[in-house]
Amino acid sequence: MRLFDAFITSAVLEIKNLACDKSILLESRKLSKLQMKKLYDEMNTFISDERDRLGREMTSQLIRKLEDQQCRQNTEVFILSKEKEVIQQELTQLKGLTTTQKHQLDEFSDSLEKLTLKEKELHIKNKELELENLKLQNQLQNSQFDLQHHQLLCEKLVTEALNEEDRLKGTIDSLKNKLSHSASLSFTEVYSHPGQSIKTPDRLYKVIMLGDSYAGKTSMINRYTRDQFTMTEPTIDISYRMKAQLTARGLISLQIWDTAGQERFRSIPRCYFRKADGVLLVYDVTNTQSLLNVRRWLNDLEDVTQKLVVGNKVDLVKDRLVTVDHGKKMADELGCEMIEVSARTGFNIPQAFEKLSRLMQENEDSELAMITRSNTKIALAFDPSDEKKYSSCC
Repeated sequence: MRLFDAFITSAVLEIKNLACDKSILLESRKLSKLQMKKLYDEMNTFISDERDRLGREMTSQLIRKLEDQQCRQNTEVFILSKEKEVIQQELTQLKGLTTTQKHQLDEFSDSLEKLTLKEKELHIKNKELELENLKLQNQLQNSQFDLQHHQLLCEKLVTEALNEEDRLKGTIDSLKNKLSHSASLSFTEVYSHPGQSIKTPDRLYKVIMLGDSYAGKTSMINRYTRDQFTMTEPTIDISYRMKAQLTARGLISLQIWDTAGQERFRSIPRCYFRKADGVLLVYDVTNTQSLLNVRRWLNDLEDVTQKLVVGNKVDLVKDRLVTVDHGKKMADELGCEMIEVSARTGFNIPQAFEKLSRLMQENEDSELAMITRSNTKIALAFDPSDEKKYSSCC
């Protein structure tokens, strides 16, 4: 269009020039109006033809240019679409790879977690096996130690028994020589008071002291037999003391057995406690666990009918943890009586042994009464007239 406008502008200038030339011609040659009109028509026709020609050329050029631009654009669009397809394909492939890698990563993570858990479990099992191994080794060592200790204890008891037998034989022989009017004397003979004659105990009872370590069993025996209190180390063997006691039913002798309260000595055979007449179940009033362990200690004895629960160390008022009600509740559960003592001060120590002695005497008296009644029934049922049936015919 700009070329067309330029052409029109040049044509107009040309027409103006021609008009000027025309006026000159009219003046000079004095052309007629008809000729001027013809010339003007020819000029208009020329101008119209040139304008149409130029318009067609410009239009064709513009159309070609537009077609070229459209073709280039179509080519670019086609190229862009192809590039877009390729990019989409690559993106799809990348997404697929990312999803697969993500799944693989999740699988690897799960496998790693499982392996970690298995490693922890194996580590825990390894520790448990190590602990079990240590326990077994400790148990083996304790068993070996207990076996050695038991052997030494047996040798010691055998030696003591032999020495005691020799001593008793010498004592009996000397007493027989001094007291010819007496048929025999027991090793449990004691003086009731200084200056009085020797008395033979009417009955002998075997008493067992049971309880945890540091409950004060040895201190109670020392206080009762010697009226002394000393801080002693935990008992590691089995020993006994003899004590004569005057009761309302007569003079009795108590054979008091002291036992080890530590757990590793629980394997010592129970044959030492066989045929025990009574047991003192001792606990520490400053240690709650010692009261709870009374049941376990009682299971070590068989056929013990007379029991007495004893709470020791009542002098430690500030450190006390077990009340009197707790001790009574345990005694009621075991079906026996309960008493509290202090080996340090001597509080209720004689009363505890006297109470157990009274229970053992009452039990023995009842058994003797039953035996006497049964013998009486047998004697009454016997008919002397049937004696001939059992007599010899010769």
